[in-house]
Amino acid sequence: MTPHTPTTIWIDGDRALDIMDPDGAAIDIRFIAGTLSRINRFNGRTPVPYSVAQHSLLVAGLLPARLRRYGLLHDAHEAILGDTTSPLKAALRQLTAIDALSRLERAWDATIHKALGLPWPLCGDDAALIKAADRRALATEMRDLLDIAPARLPCQPDRHILTPWPWPKAEERFLTEWQRLPDAATFRPAAE
Repeated sequence: MTPHTPTTIWIDGDRALDIMDPDGAAIDIRFIAGTLSRINRFNGRTPVPYSVAQHSLLVAGLLPARLRRYGLLHDAHEAILGDTTSPLKAALRQLTAIDALSRLERAWDATIHKALGLPWPLCGDDAALIKAADRRALATEMRDLLDIAPARLPCQPDRHILTPWPWPKAEERFLTEWQRLPDAATFRPAAE
């Protein structure tokens, strides 16, 4: 059992994680889906709540089937560390203070993927596909949720229009998609 420290987060009454000591023993897909469904994208600046879980489903839907589980988990570390916005990350980079957060994100990514049975890290080509899908999802969200003019979008958005879901629906769809997708046997990890 994880002792209570200033860096402890509680999953439920019996399970806790120390964010400084990545341990996958308490990680399961229900915890990831439930937490991501309750975290709002854009620090809550959308007209209605729009969850990281729904964003992850959008990213997964933009990927080939063999990478969709990775698309679902591309922001899974946020279930532990919270959603740090891209503008804040850029500001931290300018202040040369991003390294600690990046190290925590990488450590938790490796821990979560291992706990859920997925090889990690991905090969460079597959990681680039996920990054491109994440960027396309961002453009779609900016168009549909923030009313950003097309000329200001980072890339071409998806053709479908987003409708934010309530968090229980986002959680249920995340879990359903996870169960529907192929297992880790079809994934290509990075060469070591």
